Amino acid sequence: MHVIQSNILKLARREDLSKLGYRKLGEKIGVSHPQQVKHHLQKLIDTGRLVRTPFGVLRAATPSNTLAQILQIPILGQANCGQPLSLAEESDWGALTLSPSLAPTKDVSKLFAVKAVGDSMNRANVSGANIEDGDYIVVDGGNTAPGSGAYVVSSVGGLANVKKYVRDEANRLIRLVSESSREYAPIVMDPNDVNSYQVHGTVLRVIKAA
Repeated sequence: MHVIQSNILKLARREDLSKLGYRKLGEKIGVSHPQQVKHHLQKLIDTGRLVRTPFGVLRAATPSNTLAQILQIPILGQANCGQPLSLAEESDWGALTLSPSLAPTKDVSKLFAVKAVGDSMNRANVSGANIEDGDYIVVDGGNTAPGSGAYVVSSVGGLANVKKYVRDEANRLIRLVSESSREYAPIVMDPNDVNSYQVHGTVLRVIKAA
């Protein structure tokens, strides 16, 4: 989530935002441009993270006041299934709308989605589904310490990828393994190289493109 949106949500848990203009809201969260505030406020409303009550109060959404507890999961951009080529940056890609049972986790606020690019995971098995070019991947961002064999979204040198996470305990290495109809060499990382490698979350589900 964009830092401006995160700060707006924090404020919304304490105050009724409908009583604040864009300029005043910006002052409270340290943003000087009202149009930036307007843009990010509308994104929070569009994705269901902010809701307007019957009395006109604009508050942060909770499971009790979102429509039928439908999940709006932000899409943060693309992750490459081959070599890590797509930038691991948040992008304005909208949101996935899912029922809660499709992405079971204790903290839905940590969920995010990415769009898969490439074919190097087309023989993966995520609850019976493979990962093909154009599929959406639902990720638990609260689980950044996966067990060996889990599927993860991670970044290598700041570039995002989707891979099977395998711990090589004998050599104290992490292997990011492709599962594909083609042959791809694994990406091998030292877990101590925190400046060049980071796990962003564990894959929960694949939403097929068609």
